[in-house]
Amino acid sequence: MALFLNVIPLGDREKFHGEMFRRWSDLRADTEVLEVKIGDKAADDSAGPGIADRILELIGKEQQLHADEPAPYRRILKRCEGDENESLHGQGLRTHAQIEAERAKRQAAWDAISSPEAAVEAEAKLA
Repeated sequence: MALFLNVIPLGDREKFHGEMFRRWSDLRADTEVLEVKIGDKAADDSAGPGIADRILELIGKEQQLHADEPAPYRRILKRCEGDENESLHGQGLRTHAQIEAERAKRQAAWDAISSPEAAVEAEAKLA
């Protein structure tokens, strides 16, 4: 059993992702604090020279976090993207091609009922 646990580092991945989550959370908190400190000063350029340095420092942290992220598992990423698309655009719309086809279909239906000919036809039916 000990050999199995030494060969497969089960906790390392969780520790890594926990640390990455903490680092992203810290960056977000630092950004929000800076945003409050700046407030309306950014609009009139009275924020001060130290603020620009702090913003550059936070951008550097962000870039380092992006660089430290491991490549995604494509299969899981594709499934999650499909779930997200379906939640935003409707049942069965999991890919960009499906979403675009549905948009084109709805646009064609809208164009058909909103054209001047359709309006004249609707008035004729009402009269």
